[in-house]
Amino acid sequence: MKGVLLIASGGGHTGHAYTVYQFINNRIKADFIIPENDPFTFKKLEGLGRLYPVLKPLEPKTPFIKAIPGFIKAFMESRKIPFHEYNTIVCFGSNHCIAPFLMAKLHGLIGAVVEDVMRIVTPSRAVRLLSHVSEHIFLSWPEQKKIYPRGVYVGPLYENRVYEPENKGYILVVTGTYGYPELVETMLRTGLDNLVIQTGRDDPEKYRARRPDLTIFDFDPDIARWIAGADLVICHQGRTAVDAALTYEKPVIIVNNPRWTRAQTVQDTYLLAKKIGAKFYLHPDKEKLLNDIKSVDDWFKPHRYPNGAKNIADILVSISF
Repeated sequence: MKGVLLIASGGGHTGHAYTVYQFINNRIKADFIIPENDPFTFKKLEGLGRLYPVLKPLEPKTPFIKAIPGFIKAFMESRKIPFHEYNTIVCFGSNHCIAPFLMAKLHGLIGAVVEDVMRIVTPSRAVRLLSHVSEHIFLSWPEQKKIYPRGVYVGPLYENRVYEPENKGYILVVTGTYGYPELVETMLRTGLDNLVIQTGRDDPEKYRARRPDLTIFDFDPDIARWIAGADLVICHQGRTAVDAALTYEKPVIIVNNPRWTRAQTVQDTYLLAKKIGAKFYLHPDKEKLLNDIKSVDDWFKPHRYPNGAKNIADILVSISF
């Protein structure tokens, strides 16, 4: 029996891969392809399986023309992966998937792509491209069937609970891998003293100097612990919103980050918020945030769905025997 390769491409894509791994673990061998020089992904997955680093050619602000040498290098690095040990490779989106996925197909692996849970009406470029050479196309929402007629609806991917939800009195602010300074600044201006803030690559020290009374950090691979204990989660359009709302049934406010020009559209994010029962903001708004924080009991109602990560894991296990 051969194993499965999960491409964990950083940020939410790593979160997607991790959710599937949770339901594969101890059933079949599962290892990861990760981006080079991504300490957050490394910390998240360290010890779970073998990690194969491959260059990610395009970062959010990388011009397409400058990515060409990166794609060439990514294909060269992908050649070092022992594909003969695996039966299936899974892409969860991102340009980082393209080189190792195509190299795996050349080695005869079964290909599977998973359309992003954050995309409702627009496809991710990498998944759309690789779907043409994939045996399996997994969809998080029924609306994605219009884009992928061959796709199979499995449900949104969200993490399996690691902790029991509690309300410990703090508001968790999550800004993802690259950070969202405008959201952090807005939250600091609220004057609230019960904030826990994750800043990503936006240096947390500049915020700690101003508010040493608050818990502020760049990254924690065990972010689930913080989500489980929060009274409310405020985040950008990332998978934290999905895990907070569906795994831990926390009230969520999603604040659109305009820097994510290559990610899901504003319409996608608005529709996602409706599906998971979250509030949606186009921009950070201090007064609106304070009002929704005070009235959370009036608008919050948990939403429940079948877990697509579990359904995908069951299929991957079945095709590995």
